[in-house]
Amino acid sequence: MDKLKPLIVHKFWIILFIALLLPVIGWSMATGSLAKEIEERKSSIDQAFTDAQVSPNPPNQTWSTALKQINEEKRKYNAESTKYLWEKQKELFVWPPDIATLMTETPHRGEISIKPRNLYRSAYKFEILRAYKLANPFSLKDGKGLVDLNPNIIPHVPFDKWRNVSPTSEDMWDAQEDVWLVSSIMEAIAKVNKDSGASNISESPIRQISVLELRGGTVGDDGSAPAG
Repeated sequence: MDKLKPLIVHKFWIILFIALLLPVIGWSMATGSLAKEIEERKSSIDQAFTDAQVSPNPPNQTWSTALKQINEEKRKYNAESTKYLWEKQKELFVWPPDIATLMTETPHRGEISIKPRNLYRSAYKFEILRAYKLANPFSLKDGKGLVDLNPNIIPHVPFDKWRNVSPTSEDMWDAQEDVWLVSSIMEAIAKVNKDSGASNISESPIRQISVLELRGGTVGDDGSAPAG
């Protein structure tokens, strides 16, 4: 009995210790079981996703060959269509006078010899001026002209780009095709104003052109107009 006295004296603290320890033990057992269940469910879901995946089926050689053939046929078709349009319209596409005779045997977008490319360096500026005048621009000097048009808004390659070097064949084609396109626009503007019967700029249906941009192609690093 004497041996139990210390336990009886401290029974409150013993019971308190046990009371505090039991929830910890219970929580530990519960969380361990929950963590195991979560891990099992996660593994089950991961496996379900894995089973649902379809193994990749890369194109075989037959598919690749057929695709290349289709692309080649489309390339040939585009080339033939471009050639056909060029042949039908080439009379409308006039090169500068001192270059025209040197371009008679050159196919559309074909390689251009060095002589016409050298001549084009100085001829290009006059081509832009010629296109500008086609619109019948208004002049403050004599009051003639039917549209207010600043020559600087005509899309063009910087005039000093070819000061020391001739344009490449591609550059020359791109620049001249833009000239032809701008010329067509200027002629259309002039025709609209002329057909309206306008005798001066105040009567013109198209009195002013503030911005003129060509869409398509890629703008050059030097800020030149996009080709095409």
